[in-house]
Amino acid sequence: MHKPEPRFPPPIDLQGELLLNVFTHRSLRQDGGSGDNERYAALGEKVFEASVTYSLFTTYPALVGKDIEERRAALLTDHNYEQWTKYYRLRDKLRFHSDAYHQVQSPEGAREIFHAYIGGAYTQTNGPLVVNRWVEHLVVPPEDRPKPEEKVSSFYASQPPPPSYPYPVQPPPPPVPPPTLPQDKRFSARSRTSSFSSARNVAVPPDDPLGGRVPYTTSTTGKSIYLPRFNEITTQRRLHVEYPAEQKGLQHAPRWVVTCVGAYRTDTDALRRHSDSTFRHPVNGQQMGIGAATTKQLAKEEAAKQAFHALNFTMPPGY
Repeated sequence: MHKPEPRFPPPIDLQGELLLNVFTHRSLRQDGGSGDNERYAALGEKVFEASVTYSLFTTYPALVGKDIEERRAALLTDHNYEQWTKYYRLRDKLRFHSDAYHQVQSPEGAREIFHAYIGGAYTQTNGPLVVNRWVEHLVVPPEDRPKPEEKVSSFYASQPPPPSYPYPVQPPPPPVPPPTLPQDKRFSARSRTSSFSSARNVAVPPDDPLGGRVPYTTSTTGKSIYLPRFNEITTQRRLHVEYPAEQKGLQHAPRWVVTCVGAYRTDTDALRRHSDSTFRHPVNGQQMGIGAATTKQLAKEEAAKQAFHALNFTMPPGY
């Protein structure tokens, strides 16, 4: 039995510092700070409008410019923004000051948090490729979406034919061989192995929710700088941190993926010393950082580094 397609596409999971910024309302902005979602909302508003326009343009080739604008306006309504915000439970993840409650619950608040989410997704996936596909599945009914082969056929059908030449085209000249380096300038086998090992130390990219991979990179330094300092600060602030690790790849070429997950302790002694607000911290159960490398320790260092910056920790002079 054929399963019907879901109404909306699966969410794009944001990670690390980006996750905290997107789901932090400007009402919590500190003096001179910018760790909130206002700038992501400004980016996401334009990205979302362009992606909706692109989806209509590619799905309905018979539409003229005015028709595209009218359909886009019919999609970008307060009702739809409220529906999308509730479906992906974006307000449930948002941190905001209690004075901003009514603004967050308003239609403008729904638009702002949804645009911030789109801006974060666009930033994390390095451009429009994933976001355009995701938005198409959000706003275009399944029965109207062209199949991939139809898109390719329509693209080539719209291209002008290649020019015809009255004479045969001459083949390109043969490639020039690279110059031979002197013996003392050549790389040794050891240096080549070292370079290859460093090049292999790349992150395992996250999944595109609609299939495929999204590239991102991670640090290749072998020195632990952030991990000891991060553990020191979290111990002082009674933040319990865990580093669940997963090994991927082949046995002879492993890839380690380590996440940094934290939650404030709520034991009786801590409750006596701190206010209740301490235990409603945004990192409770949240992934604060993720690292990927060829060794577990390198991946753990990268995860701690992302969490370190996400929580605005600082290094002492000369550390």
